[in-house]
Amino acid sequence: MSAAPLLRPRVILAALVVALMVAILITPEPAVSGDQRLTTYSAAPFAARGLYDVAARLGWPVRRQDTPLPVALDSDAVYAELGGPVPLSLREAHALLDAVRRGAGLVYVLGEGGPLDDSIPFTRGVGGALTALAWGDTLPCPRQALPLTIFWFAEGVNLYGLTARRPLPPDTAVFLSVRGPTGARPVVPATVGYPLGRGRVLVISDPDVLRNDVVRRCRWGIGVRVIDGLTWVSAGRRPPLIFDEYHQGFGAHAGLPRAVWAFLTDIPLGHTIIQWAVGGLVLVLALGVRAIPPRSVPRIERRSPLEHVDALARAYEQIHGTRTAARRLARGLRRRHERGGWRAQGRAPAGPDVSAIGTAIGTEAVPAGGVTAAGHVDEADARFLEAVAAAHPEVAADARRVILAERRAVSPAELLAVADAVDRIDAVFPGGSGTHAATTGRQDLPSPDEGMP
Repeated sequence: MSAAPLLRPRVILAALVVALMVAILITPEPAVSGDQRLTTYSAAPFAARGLYDVAARLGWPVRRQDTPLPVALDSDAVYAELGGPVPLSLREAHALLDAVRRGAGLVYVLGEGGPLDDSIPFTRGVGGALTALAWGDTLPCPRQALPLTIFWFAEGVNLYGLTARRPLPPDTAVFLSVRGPTGARPVVPATVGYPLGRGRVLVISDPDVLRNDVVRRCRWGIGVRVIDGLTWVSAGRRPPLIFDEYHQGFGAHAGLPRAVWAFLTDIPLGHTIIQWAVGGLVLVLALGVRAIPPRSVPRIERRSPLEHVDALARAYEQIHGTRTAARRLARGLRRRHERGGWRAQGRAPAGPDVSAIGTAIGTEAVPAGGVTAAGHVDEADARFLEAVAAAHPEVAADARRVILAERRAVSPAELLAVADAVDRIDAVFPGGSGTHAATTGRQDLPSPDEGMP
């Protein structure tokens, strides 16, 4: 089977539409609804735009990092690594720890595994409700009676706890703690700061500590403790506070779409592929879409052969074409038998004098050898009929009748006699049926009753 029908534009476009629909149907929907990233670009409840704005108002020079962390980081800055869908690389983790050991600060939200988690001396453990804060932290806040509010919202925030994996230095600071229900579990820290080399690290157990919907509630007092943690990790100064947004998914990331786009836009071969693609689309549009509807070509219906026979018979009748009819009958007889049929009976060395044919039937004489083309008698037909008359004397009179009918116009009755003569001549040949005239010409001739005007 040829592949040409499969390469038509309509087939290719239909296949592409079907493939797109199948891809849409089988693509799974994301399991998580809403954006839960701690990004400072968003003011949504789960984001961290509130921390960014408050720190800026309190004097920290804040900025966002939308590119991968460089190999050598500034030691006079505080870096906020708040997690995100893109994990830190080993090189970036090493650069951060090296900068902290040289005097930088690090605010780190503990995740669920990563290269930097291995260097942090804490793991995420079982937590609980936030412990009561100092009276001064929530003193300015308006009091609200919440008799029918759920426990999580009424009592405070539930956070993960931190479990130390090794002994910590004595100057470790705890900013937030959580306790188990009704004293069943001991109080454990949730936000801890500890020194590392000449710098400091602030470890946060749960990303909810920094979310906009948590820090904005005055009666919980978490915002005050977060700012206390920033002040501690900055060593009481106001160094640049850099929020890493690259690992939150912002900025230019390496990936297959980006690599393909770079290949198509930066390499000459990619430029050629784009040109081929654009040319193919133009060709598909040119072949598949017609700007102007096509014009229908008028077709002339041709007549069938039977209609031609009937039309010719009427035409011959109107112009008295008896000589043409006689020539058709004689030519048909010659075509059937001139290739050996009549030779089988033996051919006489010399035929009779056909000049006497006209005298025998009371008409003008016909020259020997048949009438010329100018006399409208086919010379080959005349020679054939002369030879037949010489070989079969019993049909000599019939041959003379056919030759004379080709010479002059005859009446309808005489034309029927010519057709009968052709039948008798046909019967003397081997294989002749005597019905040739009836099947080839007589059906086109008028009957004697109709007459020929």
